[in-house]
Amino acid sequence: MSKSNRVSEHLRQFAKHQPCTLRLPGICSDDAGHETTVMCHLSIGMRGVGMKVNDLFSIHACHTCHDALDRRRTDYEVDEGDVLRALCRTIDLRMKAGLIQVKGMQQ
Repeated sequence: MSKSNRVSEHLRQFAKHQPCTLRLPGICSDDAGHETTVMCHLSIGMRGVGMKVNDLFSIHACHTCHDALDRRRTDYEVDEGDVLRALCRTIDLRMKAGLIQVKGMQQ
């Protein structure tokens, strides 16, 4: 798979200023303008410098939730349930915006 198949500038730009979909209790700093929200790639088996998964496998997170997800914070352990809920919220936002379409699915 070429790098161009893994990167979507549309998804990356859409993530900016969207609500944080990770919403970690006691950590999330999502504000009304969603100023710090960015696309955060999920760690699904690929680790290493410069290695990222397909942009489709990402969520929207504010800077404090992103830090917790990437383990730059040691005071919160993100669990799989947090990530799964965030992925579902993110997919829903992308579908409503028309960025993801499923063949044959009614809107």
